[in-house]
Amino acid sequence: MHILIGFLAALLVFSLIRYGINSSPEQRRKLVYIIAIGLSATILLLLLLTGRIHFLAAVVAAAIPFAKKLPLLLKYIPLVRYLKQQLGGSKQSQTVSTVETSLLRMTMEHLSGEINGEVLVGEFKGAQLTALSAHQLFQLYQLAVNQYADSVPVFDAFLQRHIGVDWRKSAAEFGYQFDDLKTPTHSAEMDVTQALQILGLSEGATKKEVLDAHRKLMQKLHPDRGGSNYLAAQVNRAKDLLLESLES
Repeated sequence: MHILIGFLAALLVFSLIRYGINSSPEQRRKLVYIIAIGLSATILLLLLLTGRIHFLAAVVAAAIPFAKKLPLLLKYIPLVRYLKQQLGGSKQSQTVSTVETSLLRMTMEHLSGEINGEVLVGEFKGAQLTALSAHQLFQLYQLAVNQYADSVPVFDAFLQRHIGVDWRKSAAEFGYQFDDLKTPTHSAEMDVTQALQILGLSEGATKKEVLDAHRKLMQKLHPDRGGSNYLAAQVNRAKDLLLESLES
């Protein structure tokens, strides 16, 4: 009897699998439910025929006390979510700051501190800075110096992180001569939208969120830790502007 039931169950599963291969996604979802119900019914039948149905009853009886405590356990879901965020398991841990100039759209991941940028115009339009060779980067920097002055400070910050603080010596090996950066370390204007982008925040951010984002970014960008004066200044200005807007 057991062999017959096993054979019939295997035949049923095989038939359902063949049907599922040639069916639509919606039909496959229904098929999963059918298989789950079929397997449950088969297990229940086997337990009944072998006289082991009391085992299932014991499992159900043991689960009842836990089921009664389920509403209490659900109260701890917000705590679990909070701990997950603190441990870096949430999407918030992947927040990205953005600084956009006439030539570049620079981004920095808060978690890793990695800085990258997308070229917005010119020969390398659409390219990521990290995908360009050293020679191409210096060629692009020369373009920034000549035509896109507002992009020079943030580009300089990227090259310091990507190549090193002595990147100008490397540029000289390719025939480029760049003077030390004299451009002011802050832009003339910044609005709330730009400040939010720099701190990687959304509209409606609270004072605590602004301060937390500022603290995390400064840990990555502070000049004393090998960061960038320009980016650190931008982050500080963004924080001050957002705090002023919240108090007004």
